[in-house]
This record gives sequence, structure tokens and C-alpha cells, in this order.
Amino acid sequence: ESDRTTRHFCLIPLVWAAEPPNEPAKAQAKVWLTDEADAARLLGASWLLDDGTIGELAQRELSQLSRSQDDRVRPLAQAQAWRLKLRELDVSELALQLWENRIKEWPTDFRAGPSYLLGRGWAIRREHELAATALLWTFLMDDNDPRFAARCGMEAADSLSRLGQKDAAQRIRREVAEKFPDTEFGEAAGRE
Repeated sequence: ESDRTTRHFCLIPLVWAAEPPNEPAKAQAKVWLTDEADAARLLGASWLLDDGTIGELAQRELSQLSRSQDDRVRPLAQAQAWRLKLRELDVSELALQLWENRIKEWPTDFRAGPSYLLGRGWAIRREHELAATALLWTFLMDDNDPRFAARCGMEAADSLSRLGQKDAAQRIRREVAEKFPDTEFGEAAGRE
């Protein structure tokens, strides 16, 4: 918030995979949701989107933020809303193609989370080659969040396995284990 031109805005800790926040994070997210700054409200909405009690409020906030004047917040809020479509397990091929086109328009630094959601969407549609491609993009191109990159690598390996590309999947798992041994995904990959 103090530096509107920061190169590090892409490190904003948004939630991309459905994981419930712990109670302290949830409490902080509620505070962020009422902040004046768009970036803070984006954080709060992201962390509370899957919450059973306040998720609707988070959803409405994302809808407003998707029209934000802040060029950094707007695309991330739009992509966060895709999580709702994935939750319903009903995302069309056309929607996924539109998501892919949108992602290509955004700065490279903003593509990791949205690419993960794109990969999840293709996986839901059992388009595992497209899923692996989207998930591998994050794994290979953006490891700012090691845990998230490791998750993407493991999910890409799962998609490759479903395609019958067992050797490629195993190579990705080994790479996850080597690059991210301190994450639960890296540990799991090391045991396989």
C-alpha cells in the first residue's frame, strides 16, 4: 500500500487452492475485508471466499474489486472469482479458453495463481494434457511461493499419470522433491 509501484505486488499471499485458513488468519482476513485499501480487501476476500459464514460477503467484495481502478487488484480479483466456478465443478471449455486468453494479457508476475485455476478447470473436464500444461507453467516459471509451486508440480504429475505418461510424471515428482523438500508436497514426492 505504501508503494503503488512496487515490483513485489505479485507476492501478495492470495489463496488459490481450496484450503481453510487457521483461526488467526481468518481473524486477520476479516479485518482486511473492511479496510479502505483495495489490496487489503482483496486479501481478505481471497482468504474468506470458502468460509461458510462470511463467504458470500467475500464473494460480493471480489465482484466489486473486479472493477477496481487499481490495475494490480482488478485482474487478481477477477481470477479469484474463478474459484467459485471450480467449486461448482461445472466449468465450460469456452470459459476455460477465455480464462487462458485473459491470463496471457496479464503481467507474467500475476499468472501463477490464475494458471493454477486454469489447470484445475482442465482437470475437472478431464483434459489432462491441458491441465498439465497450465500447472507446469506455474511449477516451472514462478516459484515465489515454494509450497504453491510444489503443489502445482504434484498436480501436473497427477495429470500426466492420468494420460499414461508415467515416466514424465515421475520426473516431475522427483523435481518437486529436489526443489521443494521442505514442503509437504516435496516430502510426499520424495516418498513416492
